Amino acid sequence: GPIFQYPLNQEQLLQHLREADGVGAKRRIYKALNNENAVVGHIEFNNIDMDNQSATASRIMVSPHFRGQGIGTSMLKSLVSIGFEELNLHRIELRVFDFNQGAIACYKKAGFQIEGTLRDARKAPDGNFWNLIIMSVINKPLK
Repeated sequence: GPIFQYPLNQEQLLQHLREADGVGAKRRIYKALNNENAVVGHIEFNNIDMDNQSATASRIMVSPHFRGQGIGTSMLKSLVSIGFEELNLHRIELRVFDFNQGAIACYKKAGFQIEGTLRDARKAPDGNFWNLIIMSVINKPLK
C-alpha cells in the first residue's frame, strides 16, 4: 500500500504498529487466527474519524493457503461488528481494484455495497493506471 516504501523493512512495520497505539489512534490492527491459533489473515481500520463516525477498512489479507474458505468474509463481518458495536461508527468504507472480483464478491457477502469508481486512481507497475471501486456499509438503526 501507499504507506510503505519498497523494500519493506522492520522499522516501517514497527512505525505502522505504533500509529495504532493509544487513545484516539486513527488506526486499529487485527490478526485473524484459526482454531489452531495460527495467523490466517490481517485486517485494519484506518482513518478512524469519531466526529463523523466513519472509518476505512483496509489491508484485508488472507494467507494464500487459507483462501476460499470464507475467512475473508468472516474477518470483514467481525470488523464491521467491532466498528458498529464498539466504536459506534455509522459508516465503514473500503476501496478495491476493479479487477479483484474475488475480493468484491467477499465484500458484498459482508454487506458492503458499491458506491462508485475512481477511474485511473493508481499507477500500476507497468505504467498503466488501475481503477478503484469504493464500497461501504452503513449502520442503519432498527425502526
